[in-house]
Amino acid sequence: MRTGVRSCYDEGKRTAETLTMDYHRGAGVEVRIARIFNTYGPRMCLDDGRVVSNFVAQALRKEPLTVYGDGKQTRSFQYVSDLVRTN
Repeated sequence: MRTGVRSCYDEGKRTAETLTMDYHRGAGVEVRIARIFNTYGPRMCLDDGRVVSNFVAQALRKEPLTVYGDGKQTRSFQYVSDLVRTN
């Protein structure tokens, strides 16, 4: 079993997905699992502490971009209009 540094966060999401699928299989309920991740776009708050907003805020202030750890981490990013339907 693999646990990350943020294992409470990781395991909480994994447990919720597992329970959702168990409910689907056991009760026949139609379910959807949305894996929302690092969404960015218009009207995002520059001080919300997420990586994209941190980078934008630092760039606007002409500050060096902060990279935590060894810089080899990977992340997935999603533009807000790819997450929500606007019509």
